[in-house]
Amino acid sequence: INAEGLRRRGFSDVDISALMKAYKLIYRRKLTLEQAIEALKELLVESAHVQTLIDSLESSSRGIVC
Repeated sequence: INAEGLRRRGFSDVDISALMKAYKLIYRRKLTLEQAIEALKELLVESAHVQTLIDSLESSSRGIVC
């Protein structure tokens, strides 16, 4: 996560923290994509920017590399 770049673009510390948690959830917890998406939905309380990540994961036809 490029926290400094996000700050420069106006993301709050709370939003950056939520996105970092989302990254760790996806790439470090070894969940299936479906499990990760469900867990990400819980982070929506912290930041609406997580929804963009969820939308991207759900619409991906090629998946992601873990």
